[in-house]
Amino acid sequence: MQVGNAVAGPRLWIPASAATLTLLDVILDPILSGRLWMWLPPGEFYGVPITNFLGWLLVATMIYAAYKGVGGGIKRVSTSAVAAFLILSSVRAAEAATNGMWLAVLLGYTPIAALSLYGAARYARRAAAQL
Repeated sequence: MQVGNAVAGPRLWIPASAATLTLLDVILDPILSGRLWMWLPPGEFYGVPITNFLGWLLVATMIYAAYKGVGGGIKRVSTSAVAAFLILSSVRAAEAATNGMWLAVLLGYTPIAALSLYGAARYARRAAAQL
């Protein structure tokens, strides 16, 4: 949620946050598939069906929209939350890379890292302009 707000601002944080959460799932599910759960038949992406990611995108969008609907929202960006998300993603991307899941790293982690760094820089520029 924080990365989405840092990147897109208050109007577009729902789709940006849902996309960011789905990108994390692109890293996580291939790692955990076969260890914690499995799909029968195995899916196209390291055993994970592509529809799984579409489902996460839809569910995350609905959860964030419901959160906003009950008065929730983000008043300001938490740089600590963005950093924690980037660290979590980095650790899981390293695990995926160690297991030879380079496509998961490329498709999942690369955009997360780019969005997190862009969002942090955008937030820092806005904070500096207010001084």
